[in-house]
Amino acid sequence: MGKTPSCHPLGPLLRLDGLDYAALPPNGASRDRIQQFMLALLQESLYLIGSVDTYYDNVNQRTNPSGWKSKGKQTYTGVSQIGGPGQVVVDLLERSIPKSELKAAIAMQAPGDDDANGGIPGINNAPLRDTNKTPTSETWACRRSFHHNECSAGTGAWEEFSVRMKNMHVETEKDMTPTVPSAQKLFSWVAAKLVNFLEVPNFEEAGPGPWTDFTLDMVEMEHDLKAGPLRNRVFPVLQMTCRTANEAIFPEIIVVSVPINGWKGAQLPQDIVREKLADQSKVVIGSYVSVERFRVVAKVDGPQPPTATKAVSKLSRVLNSLRGRKRPSLTPSAMSAQAAAATAATYPAEAPSSVPVPGAAGASGTTPAAAGQENVAPAQGLMQGPVGGGGNDDEIQPAPAVDAPNQNEIDEAESPQVNEVETQIEWTMATASHARGWLPLFLQTPAVPKKIAIDVPLFLKFLQSHRAAGAENAPVENVSQPANQQAANHPVANQPVANPPTGNTGSG
Repeated sequence: MGKTPSCHPLGPLLRLDGLDYAALPPNGASRDRIQQFMLALLQESLYLIGSVDTYYDNVNQRTNPSGWKSKGKQTYTGVSQIGGPGQVVVDLLERSIPKSELKAAIAMQAPGDDDANGGIPGINNAPLRDTNKTPTSETWACRRSFHHNECSAGTGAWEEFSVRMKNMHVETEKDMTPTVPSAQKLFSWVAAKLVNFLEVPNFEEAGPGPWTDFTLDMVEMEHDLKAGPLRNRVFPVLQMTCRTANEAIFPEIIVVSVPINGWKGAQLPQDIVREKLADQSKVVIGSYVSVERFRVVAKVDGPQPPTATKAVSKLSRVLNSLRGRKRPSLTPSAMSAQAAAATAATYPAEAPSSVPVPGAAGASGTTPAAAGQENVAPAQGLMQGPVGGGGNDDEIQPAPAVDAPNQNEIDEAESPQVNEVETQIEWTMATASHARGWLPLFLQTPAVPKKIAIDVPLFLKFLQSHRAAGAENAPVENVSQPANQQAANHPVANQPVANPPTGNTGSG
């Protein structure tokens, strides 16, 4: 029996076979070039992580169009496992990419009319990878867990997740994981921080958008396999992070890692004096590709709905109307070039001026109304230089006209049902990996789901140990934002709430 194809299209960037180092944008690339590349990578990542939502939306259907299947659950309980009382249930999924889909995705890098990458924007005029090699088979593993949105033992507040998993992702991975003896960020694409807002056009998996606060870094992770004579593995990845621009209600964070080929002999930019972990003796270069999503979702009584965000989808539509954003009408198959054009034309960078948003709820646990805070959103009618580049970034220009929100929608957004929404944090991660060396892939694949599940209790214990030691120096109330975006400080809620049940994923 053949594998069920996924309804979400694959792309050539987010692949286990990785990208050649020579194909990456140069370290000094312009903002426009980096922006186009990041938009293409973001689009593929949102499709991939969105397929997990499709799985849960159809979990009780006879045929699941997502391509994912359940691999059971892992449950972690008590102080010894999660650093506090209660328990955390981690759902596990697996998805094998059919060869037909994989070949079609890889073929997208074939030479096109514009360059050697078939028109993929932002990439050097070189193949993404060796086209003569047979593509490595990909079996993806995924985990999903829910956490009380509060700063207390056994869980974490959104501000803590933001600081540790967005701003300090590499440092946190090293500090919390016993099998990671070393990790480092070699260099960054500075132009990524100059990108104001990106929007992936009109498909549900894109999330609330637009996306901002981008980073693009070259990262190395060393792993000790703890398996007798096997050598340590070094995983070189291109790592991109971003967050949603409007964080008043249900913020999201995305972390994407793509393996890099040809890294061992690669020359670093001239101003980098640090040595690569890959240049150590007796290490093997491995590969992993991953998409990680953190988001605040509404907490519901009773069984968890298949997709946590379904419970607040109507609210999201109201808030998007209040923000005055209209999504362009493009099909999910729209390619990155179309996405870039739509972004530049429809979602310009906004000026730092701000106006109140009626009924906006806070990111942490309870609404800011309860905490005596007022949320703000960028003022309409002004924008900075076009996101697509080619202009003065500081030049103020008129923004496109937008429709005023319907009064009934405003009343609905201000209703007690909206303002009293309790929240929890959903943490989802999907990955495919290959340790390479003498360890066959078919022996690695069955162990991956449970291996990635352990990261959840490791992080929760790490958070609690830092709280107890008073070693949390990062100001969680001041999560970094783009220089031109005014962010509201969110309080950390400490109200006890019920354990969030997980969705029914069937038997593994």
